[in-house]
Amino acid sequence: MERLEGHQEQSINKYSKEEYTGSSKFEEIQEKCVQNKEKVDKYSKILSISLFFIFLFLISYHKISFYNNDFLPLVGLLSCIPSILFMIKNERIYSKIPAILGALLILIANVLAVTDSFFSNIFTSKFLIIYVMDSFFLWIITFFIHCIIVYILAHTIFKNDKIKYSAKIIGLEEYKDKNSHTYYAHFYDYTNKKNKGVISEEEYKTWKDGDYIETILQPQIDEITVKKIIHLNYFNGKTDMEIFQEKHKRDIELFGQSQEEMDLSNGNYKLESYAVFFLFIGFIDIIIWTFCDEYFETIMSYGIIYAITTTIALAITIYTSYREYSMINSSGKYTLEDMAIWKDFLVPRCLFYFFISFISIGVILSLPTAIINLFS
Repeated sequence: MERLEGHQEQSINKYSKEEYTGSSKFEEIQEKCVQNKEKVDKYSKILSISLFFIFLFLISYHKISFYNNDFLPLVGLLSCIPSILFMIKNERIYSKIPAILGALLILIANVLAVTDSFFSNIFTSKFLIIYVMDSFFLWIITFFIHCIIVYILAHTIFKNDKIKYSAKIIGLEEYKDKNSHTYYAHFYDYTNKKNKGVISEEEYKTWKDGDYIETILQPQIDEITVKKIIHLNYFNGKTDMEIFQEKHKRDIELFGQSQEEMDLSNGNYKLESYAVFFLFIGFIDIIIWTFCDEYFETIMSYGIIYAITTTIALAITIYTSYREYSMINSSGKYTLEDMAIWKDFLVPRCLFYFFISFISIGVILSLPTAIINLFS
């Protein structure tokens, strides 16, 4: 027992008692944040699954159609923009459950819709486009609802405590907007990542690099937000930032850099899909569509053209998804977590790729007729 206590005392003295105490304090805080995240994950799953079955019950009880109504596209479009903000966070706590529930909901909706269409003999190109769009909106709405549940739980019931954290300014920044200027002070937080907080114009002009500051940090699920920054005129000893930087330096010497740090140092960035490319093609399609929308359905009314277009669009979707999978699977800069997140978004991404491909081919086939009629 005495030998163990002596070893602990030597470990403390090796880097100073101040450093050991500061590091230990933040490790306890981080552990609590991890526990809160696990609770958010658990209860958000319970709530989302419960809402899913309640929704299915209401749909079946009132005999409401999933598709061919004005309400679904409206809610889907309203959900798209805020959903994108959650998608870029790259955390599976947002995407894992929607990947399962959204795919299941789409399967149920499409089985009912396709069965109805075949029996009523109206399974045309127009209805195919509607099914694909509405399937995409169903997934987005499912994703958005789950993300809202996660956000509410993380910011209310399982909210992390605010933390006082001392640091040194590593840079000052002025961000110019059309109508205003915003000023920031940069520093490294306890995860050794660059962070910044808003300061006043006067502080921006009088503070300097290397000045001591005390910050109020609010740990979130996927980031650390800065609530307040106070300038310290007098400070003795090491700041929390310096303690964690020294600890991080020792960790690198022992274990090496993390994958994220290596990517940043090499100037690499993550490109997990071709969604931006297809989005660009989609904007072009919208512009051209105004000239040939009346000819699109006529061209697609021919069974052979409709079948070939559908097949090609499906082939493009499969090939693009395979290319993405190969890129993530073979590249050394992607982790298993990256692959899991990519799979979570596979269904809406494939629906999006198919929709753009199908529309693009139809527009290309309709364009010659539109041009001839325009100049005739």
